Amino acid sequence: MISKKILNIVLVGLFLLTIGFIAYNEVKKQGQVPDFLLGIPHMDTIRVERRIQGKIMPAEEIQVKSKINGIVEKVYVEVGQKVNAGDKIAFIQKLSEPMEIEDLKTRVSILEIQLEAAKLQYEREKKLAASGLTSNSTFEAIKARYEEASEQLVSAQKMLQMATSGMTTLDKSLSNTIYAPASGTILSLISRTGSPVIKQNNYNEGTTIAIIANMDSLKFYGNILERDLIKVSEGQRIHLETLHTSNYTLNGRINKIYPKGKEENGIVKFSIEASIESYNGKLWGGINATAVIITDSANHILCLEEKYLVYENDSCYAWVKSQNNQFNKTNITTGLSDGFKTQIKSGLTQTSRVKLPEND
Repeated sequence: MISKKILNIVLVGLFLLTIGFIAYNEVKKQGQVPDFLLGIPHMDTIRVERRIQGKIMPAEEIQVKSKINGIVEKVYVEVGQKVNAGDKIAFIQKLSEPMEIEDLKTRVSILEIQLEAAKLQYEREKKLAASGLTSNSTFEAIKARYEEASEQLVSAQKMLQMATSGMTTLDKSLSNTIYAPASGTILSLISRTGSPVIKQNNYNEGTTIAIIANMDSLKFYGNILERDLIKVSEGQRIHLETLHTSNYTLNGRINKIYPKGKEENGIVKFSIEASIESYNGKLWGGINATAVIITDSANHILCLEEKYLVYENDSCYAWVKSQNNQFNKTNITTGLSDGFKTQIKSGLTQTSRVKLPEND
């Protein structure tokens, strides 16, 4: 019963399609076009967009490094954990060679003797200066040598303490406990328990232990083509689209266009940065995003779908229906276009009816 009913519906549909096809061909033979196939100019808004592919990343990433050589003995944080400036990140066990420790002990002993000698000379010269028996310049020079000897001894004691016990109470900057230099979120842990660590100094970048970033301060990074430099500028507002932000609006503003482009496969591209305004949802660093930039726009203008227009050399025309139901070739002056609809400056009105162009 059901199959018979479905068969009847299919047969009626085929019959209606056949009748419609025959009627359409008859109308076409007479040079007429059904009204539902005619284009109608209408008032609308056109916005010309430029879509730029890129990524959303933290505005700044901080690499946490050690100031001593050693082995990571303990890690206090996990990836994704939020930390405050001064929180513990890791503990480094310093490893020293026996010869290094002996050299440091010898250096400390020598500096203690030198400091004692410098102190005696300083105290003697201080009494002479108080009695006016020596010049101020001589006294100041001896005082400077005494202070320098004291600083050298303290520095050597720090190094010896680090070499023997793995830590020092004399200088927190040389502590084997690594602290967070700023507040943020742990993005990654490069060094785990047991990993060797090389200290950071003027000659070595050092081993990165962790990377911290403020996930409340994010930026969009992308590239624009050379031709886009005419339409895209610093300070311009953008709208960002991602797979994760469909339920809330994400806006930003271009704050930097790099002055030098890079050539990729024969195409010159310029890097851009855009700050992201406050938002209600959650974002992840490294996600893909598309920046939508309005490069031109016009409101309440006469528009027509692009498919009804014919471009020939530097001119444009359309087939417009006349009062005697004939279609005449009419020159059109156009303006903005977004690829789907085009601004009509002259040649058409809201009462015009336009047919699709044939093979002219």
